[in-house]
Amino acid sequence: MTNVKNEHKMAQEMCTISDLMNKGEYQKALNCFYDLETKNVKNRTIKFIKVGFLIDIGFGLKDSQVVKEGIISGEKLLRSPAFKNHEAHLYYNIANGHVSLYQLEYGRNKIEQIIDNKNLENAKCYFRKAIKRESRVDSEMRTQLWTNYGNCLDSLGRGMEAFYAYDEALKIDPGFPMALANKAQAMRFFADISGAYKAAMYIKSYQILKSVLENKDIIKFGGMAAKKNFENQIKQIEKLFKDKSMLSQKL
Repeated sequence: MTNVKNEHKMAQEMCTISDLMNKGEYQKALNCFYDLETKNVKNRTIKFIKVGFLIDIGFGLKDSQVVKEGIISGEKLLRSPAFKNHEAHLYYNIANGHVSLYQLEYGRNKIEQIIDNKNLENAKCYFRKAIKRESRVDSEMRTQLWTNYGNCLDSLGRGMEAFYAYDEALKIDPGFPMALANKAQAMRFFADISGAYKAAMYIKSYQILKSVLENKDIIKFGGMAAKKNFENQIKQIEKLFKDKSMLSQKL
């Protein structure tokens, strides 16, 4: 009975940490997690969730050291036979960690080259390892995996491969908002080299982004930052059209 109570209390504390993260209270979330970890040093569940929690919290705090701690924790678990069945999740989280490091470092150093960026290359490698094991995870996880892999490829300038990754995500869940929006965003950048199809591609991108903003799951999967980014993309497209009615026409 004591173990059941402890597990229940631990689950409640994990939910509290998630709620704090969703509210943007990352420092409180970090403090709560470290407190939870201290009380459950040998608990395998805590060791497992530590990877994703620290990467997400570190990115929220813009603290690369916390992100790196999450990555190192994940790499350590990959060497343990006890976590063999969780490899797909671990590879996925570590890949996201390297993407987070790239975004944090690139934000501080605008002249950093994207091509051959070590963090993006590491992320691509880990995403591919996770994809090889995608049969071990549920459909929601597989959708996010392919979407984030697409985002990584897009950042590396590999737009056509990114399109393929987004399409793979949409095969699993045709309405997944992040795959739709990121594909639309990538489509917008292809529009300028599309000749006679330029306007049509901008309009299609605009319409997809508008529909995604009406999806309540956009916050769940992308957070407020993604929502604001897509809103800005919409405004930029609107500036390109003097006749705004064109943006609502059927293609």
